[in-house]
Amino acid sequence: MDPYNPYQPQSVPRPSDDAKLPAPLTSQPPPEVVVMPPAPASNPTKKWLFITVGIISALLVAGVIVLVVYAYVSNTPNYMLNAAVNNLAKSSGVAADFSFDTVEDSKTSSVKGDFLAYTDPADKQKGAFILGVGQNDTQVGATVRLFSDALYVQPSGLENISRLSKSLGGEEFTLSNAALDALKKLDAQWYSLTSEDAQQLSGEGETSIVKDTITPNDIQTLQRLYAEHPFMVVEQQFGDEKVNNTQSMHLKLGVSAEKLVEYYVAVKTANIKSLNITEQDIADIKKDDTINKTKFEVWISRDNKTFQQTKVLNTDSPDTATFTFKPDRVATQQQSVQKPDGAKSISELINSLFSIFLTSETEQPPTTTTASPAI
Repeated sequence: MDPYNPYQPQSVPRPSDDAKLPAPLTSQPPPEVVVMPPAPASNPTKKWLFITVGIISALLVAGVIVLVVYAYVSNTPNYMLNAAVNNLAKSSGVAADFSFDTVEDSKTSSVKGDFLAYTDPADKQKGAFILGVGQNDTQVGATVRLFSDALYVQPSGLENISRLSKSLGGEEFTLSNAALDALKKLDAQWYSLTSEDAQQLSGEGETSIVKDTITPNDIQTLQRLYAEHPFMVVEQQFGDEKVNNTQSMHLKLGVSAEKLVEYYVAVKTANIKSLNITEQDIADIKKDDTINKTKFEVWISRDNKTFQQTKVLNTDSPDTATFTFKPDRVATQQQSVQKPDGAKSISELINSLFSIFLTSETEQPPTTTTASPAI
């Protein structure tokens, strides 16, 4: 030991044999070592791609939801009914086969027929209507051409009117040969009906609801008002059926008297020139108890949402009327509508019919053939 050195080594005591090092606590897990990775470099392209994919995914999900909602809503009975009514109003024509079935003393009588109605392809103010009631030797028909100032009628098959009467549940009456010949001559003639003629025929103190030819603008107004006051009410949905080889929704409809009154009031307020709805007309609807008894069954195509078939019923009667629509006939038979030459007044037709039936001698009519309606 150097007495002049201030830094003398110190002796370190030696631990005794009894001293022990502290032992780790084995009841607790050792602490985890967390290694932080370096922050990645910014990649704007990848961030834009992620955002775009997210937006597209959100749009796809939203689109699927919209499609699911639309598929549900567009197949509900009320939507299908309103769509079919709108499509019918917008169509350029309608054609159908129909059947009137009457029941009396447990015996059913059926009268079948068909009709075709369309507008002129070049002028929506002109139209045509062809009607045939009965078949073969019981068929009576008429062709009607409509214009803004008049309509023209050409009857057909008038000599079959007696047999048609019997097929409708009435009695078959006999006509003389002279009467039958006179009826045949009426078939070849056109007759005109103007608004003045209609006023005279309806009576001096009476007015007709339809004053003039309904225009396309009138139809659009009526369609819009129906959308605001729909008086056809879905009462029941049946299972789907095939009509015209088309999968169709089958519904039972009723008429809401309250909504029908609201619709008539709205039409009256709209002041449609071709219609003449009065307060008395509205009062008559309010008193008519047959409205709630009138029912309809309709078949609406799920594909194009058009009427395929309609059946009219009354809860107090077993009689029915069924219309099966044939849209292909409109496409194949629609044509230009022209005024016929040499038309006589409708009053001449009416007077001739009265004269024939009042003066005819009673004898069995010979067998006749059907005169088909012609445009």
